[in-house]
Amino acid sequence: ILQSEVLDAYVRHGFVDAAGGEKGEVTLACTPETESTVFACGGVEAEANELVGGGKVRCPVTVAHGATHDPRDVYGRSPNDAIYSSIISPVIAEYIGENAFVEYAPALTHFGPLQDTVWFAKSVGAHLSRVGVANKWRSRL
Repeated sequence: ILQSEVLDAYVRHGFVDAAGGEKGEVTLACTPETESTVFACGGVEAEANELVGGGKVRCPVTVAHGATHDPRDVYGRSPNDAIYSSIISPVIAEYIGENAFVEYAPALTHFGPLQDTVWFAKSVGAHLSRVGVANKWRSRL
C-alpha cells in the first residue's frame, strides 16, 4: 500500500542488519525498547491530552486520520472494531480546542503520508492556506 519510493526509503533507513543473524535478516532500526513503548502506550492518551489540552496549543493544527475500518484486516478483528487512530484523532483535536482541524482521509490507513505523498503534500498545503502561511511565503518569493 506504500508508494514504491517511500517503501524503498523505509526499508533502507527503517531497518538494520540483525546482530548475529543470518545473511539477509534485519531488525527495526529503533531499539526494541522504543518499539515496545510505542505499542505499550497505545490506548493511553492521557499524557498526550495533558500535553495538548487546556489551551496549551495556540497555533492552528491539523489532526489527520485515515480509514475508520480496515476491510483487509488480517488480525481477525470484527469488522465493527474501529482502527484506534481514527477514534483518537478527533479526541486529540477536541483537547486542542478551537485551533484544531480534523481531516479525514478514508482511502488511507495510519500510514497515510507514506501511502500517498501527493495527498499528504496537498493536505499540508491546505493547512498552510487555512492559516495564511502559504500566502505570506508566496509574497516573499
